[in-house]
Amino acid sequence: MAKKLVGSENAFISIPDDHCYPLDALTIPACYKDDLQTVMIPEGLIQDRIKQLAHQIHSKLGDQQLAVLCILKGSYRFFTYLVDQLTTVRLNGKSPMTVDF
Repeated sequence: MAKKLVGSENAFISIPDDHCYPLDALTIPACYKDDLQTVMIPEGLIQDRIKQLAHQIHSKLGDQQLAVLCILKGSYRFFTYLVDQLTTVRLNGKSPMTVDF
Protein backbone atom coordinates (compact mmCIF):
# COMPACT_ATOMS: atom_id res chain seq x y z
CA MET A 1 0.00 0.00 0.00
CA ALA A 2 1.63 3.26 -1.15
CA LYS A 3 1.41 6.33 1.07
CA LYS A 4 2.28 9.93 0.41
CA LEU A 5 2.27 12.81 2.83
CA VAL A 6 1.08 15.72 0.71
CA GLY A 7 2.39 19.21 1.37
CA SER A 8 5.03 18.01 3.78
CA GLU A 9 8.75 18.57 3.54
CA ASN A 10 9.05 14.95 4.69
CA ALA A 11 6.85 13.59 1.88
CA PHE A 12 7.62 10.03 0.93
CA ILE A 13 6.28 7.06 -0.97
CA SER A 14 6.29 3.71 0.80
CA ILE A 15 6.43 0.64 -1.43
CA PRO A 16 5.90 -2.69 0.36
CA ASP A 17 8.65 -5.29 -0.05
CA ASP A 18 6.28 -7.73 -1.76
CA HIS A 19 4.87 -5.22 -4.29
CA CYS A 20 5.92 -5.86 -7.91
CA TYR A 21 4.79 -4.76 -11.35
CA PRO A 22 4.29 -7.49 -13.99
CA LEU A 23 6.67 -7.25 -16.93
CA ASP A 24 3.86 -7.01 -19.46
CA ALA A 25 2.74 -3.74 -17.80
CA LEU A 26 6.07 -2.02 -18.59
CA THR A 27 8.44 -1.49 -21.50
CA ILE A 28 11.48 -3.66 -20.78
CA PRO A 29 14.65 -3.53 -22.93
CA ALA A 30 15.10 -6.80 -24.83
CA CYS A 31 18.48 -7.45 -23.18
CA TYR A 32 16.74 -7.79 -19.78
CA LYS A 33 13.63 -9.78 -20.76
CA ASP A 34 15.15 -13.22 -20.06
CA ASP A 35 16.62 -12.13 -16.72
CA LEU A 36 13.64 -10.38 -15.08
CA GLN A 37 10.53 -11.81 -13.49
CA THR A 38 9.01 -8.59 -12.12
CA VAL A 39 9.87 -4.92 -11.54
CA MET A 40 9.70 -3.48 -8.03
CA ILE A 41 9.95 0.25 -8.85
CA PRO A 42 9.35 1.55 -12.40
CA GLU A 43 11.80 4.09 -13.82
CA GLY A 44 9.11 6.76 -14.17
CA LEU A 45 8.37 6.66 -10.45
CA ILE A 46 12.08 7.07 -9.67
CA GLN A 47 12.42 9.96 -12.12
CA ASP A 48 9.37 11.69 -10.67
CA ARG A 49 10.76 11.35 -7.14
CA ILE A 50 14.12 12.81 -8.24
CA LYS A 51 12.30 15.80 -9.80
CA GLN A 52 10.47 16.31 -6.50
CA LEU A 53 13.78 16.06 -4.62
CA ALA A 54 15.27 18.79 -6.86
CA HIS A 55 12.29 21.03 -6.08
CA GLN A 56 12.68 20.37 -2.35
CA ILE A 57 16.40 21.22 -2.46
CA HIS A 58 15.67 24.44 -4.35
CA SER A 59 12.87 25.35 -1.92
CA LYS A 60 15.28 25.06 1.01
CA LEU A 61 18.28 26.77 -0.59
CA GLY A 62 16.75 29.14 -3.10
CA ASP A 63 19.47 30.72 -5.24
CA GLN A 64 22.30 30.11 -2.76
CA GLN A 65 25.54 28.49 -3.95
CA LEU A 66 25.05 24.72 -4.17
CA ALA A 67 27.88 22.16 -4.24
CA VAL A 68 26.78 18.73 -5.47
CA LEU A 69 29.13 15.81 -4.85
CA CYS A 70 28.81 12.26 -6.23
CA ILE A 71 30.61 9.89 -3.87
CA LEU A 72 29.67 6.40 -5.10
CA LYS A 73 30.61 5.03 -8.52
CA GLY A 74 27.26 3.26 -8.84
CA SER A 75 25.25 6.39 -8.17
CA TYR A 76 26.30 8.35 -11.27
CA ARG A 77 22.96 7.80 -13.09
CA PHE A 78 20.96 9.06 -10.12
CA PHE A 79 23.46 11.89 -9.65
CA THR A 80 23.39 13.09 -13.26
CA TYR A 81 19.59 13.01 -13.37
CA LEU A 82 19.41 14.97 -10.09
CA VAL A 83 21.92 17.54 -11.40
CA ASP A 84 19.88 17.88 -14.63
CA GLN A 85 16.72 18.47 -12.60
CA LEU A 86 18.47 20.93 -10.26
CA THR A 87 19.78 22.83 -13.27
CA THR A 88 16.24 23.09 -14.66
CA VAL A 89 14.68 24.10 -11.34
CA ARG A 90 17.43 26.59 -10.47
CA LEU A 91 16.53 28.98 -13.29
CA ASN A 92 18.25 27.02 -16.05
CA GLY A 93 21.70 27.20 -14.51
CA LYS A 94 21.61 30.89 -13.50
CA SER A 95 21.93 29.98 -9.82
CA PRO A 96 25.47 29.05 -8.80
CA MET A 97 26.09 25.31 -8.62
CA THR A 98 29.30 23.30 -8.64
CA VAL A 99 29.54 19.59 -9.41
CA ASP A 100 32.30 17.19 -8.40
CA PHE A 101 33.03 13.44 -8.11
